[in-house]
Amino acid sequence: MELSRILSEPQLNHDVDFDWRDFENEFGVDLPLDYKKFISAYGPCVISDTLTLFHPRAPEADDSLSLRRKIRTTSSMYERTEPSLVPYRIFPAAGGIFPIGHTPFGNQVFLRSRAHMKIGGWSVLVDWDSTWVDYQMGFEEFLSGALTGDVYFFHESVLEEPSYELVGRVV
Repeated sequence: MELSRILSEPQLNHDVDFDWRDFENEFGVDLPLDYKKFISAYGPCVISDTLTLFHPRAPEADDSLSLRRKIRTTSSMYERTEPSLVPYRIFPAAGGIFPIGHTPFGNQVFLRSRAHMKIGGWSVLVDWDSTWVDYQMGFEEFLSGALTGDVYFFHESVLEEPSYELVGRVV
């Protein structure tokens, strides 16, 4: 995994199939392998004190980093938002963008299926305070680019010393 050269070595290295099988069956979704490999290896985590990412097997407590909980809270949050500010359906709505993380500033990070387009696959989509940016690249390419400064996401000071912190737990 290229990201392990930028970040420290992952602390979990779980089996991707074990981590994701039940989750994907429950939600009827087949998420991109690069994203699943990263989350299975790095777990629920915070990247460079900025990007919080969730895990499918994290407990669903109030303060957890459960991906199941993230789906519910994000969907609920956007349901209360002015529809003209949200140009996408939010998962679990059919064809909805899939919430995977957020920043401490309230920016939401999603995966967007591109199955309906010629390029196929998935891209990373970020809601920058109702300005939506589709980075049109996979998760690993996005995160690698963001951590090296090739993709705008992290503040310049973060790029000097990218970090990874495992937070929460996986059951």
